[in-house]
Amino acid sequence: MSLFVGLTTSALSQTTITGSVRDATGKPLPFISIALLNARDSSLITGTISKETGSYTFENIKPGQYKLMVSAVGYAPNRTRAFDITSSPTEIPAISLTELAKTLNAVAVVTSSMFAGHSIRGYSSST
Repeated sequence: MSLFVGLTTSALSQTTITGSVRDATGKPLPFISIALLNARDSSLITGTISKETGSYTFENIKPGQYKLMVSAVGYAPNRTRAFDITSSPTEIPAISLTELAKTLNAVAVVTSSMFAGHSIRGYSSST
């Protein structure tokens, strides 16, 4: 009986974490990777991906101290400060990601024809 009570109490003390991911202009960002980390050692607890609305949810989270690591291709990763989770649902303020601006150098494409003046499968090149 005490084992059953212990398991029930443990299950009841778990909660939900919700929030959203936005770009620098406040536009929701869909399909962004969000990792829930242990605040003490940054070990991974679980992960999820934001919905089309930019929102995310972590369910069945035990009380404790956590951090979030948010990342996506083309954006600078963002890590929150440590926050406490109790047995009540917690909403995290919107997390912003900054787009990475990359300048590419000019690229010159140079080709040469190693078949100039040779016949290839019945076609002849005339350059």
